[in-house]
Amino acid sequence: MLTTGYIFKDSEQMQRRLIRELSEINCAGIGIKVKRYFDDIPEVMIKEAEKFNFPIIKIPVTYTLAQVSNVINNQILKREDTILQKSMKIHNIIIQCSLNGGDIQSITQKV
Repeated sequence: MLTTGYIFKDSEQMQRRLIRELSEINCAGIGIKVKRYFDDIPEVMIKEAEKFNFPIIKIPVTYTLAQVSNVINNQILKREDTILQKSMKIHNIIIQCSLNGGDIQSITQKV
């Protein structure tokens, strides 16, 4: 999750709850852009995150949330593309083996 923290800037209770709930739904972590609504990550959030072993990343004011989001999305797309390429390779092996009259053993060995 990426945020400037505006929605929870005035409530320590909401800051604790947010960390707890994000952790409970298996969110990977939270990135908070500082110098907008917070000079630094609130201590209450850090302590709550430590309880749940939940990552908090401080995003410097020099980066936009869109820039950070683009980097994350590009990494996810690269990983997904690699998986897709491997799946296509396996699919092509199965098709070729089947077209060449291969039985289940020969298909399994080739894959």
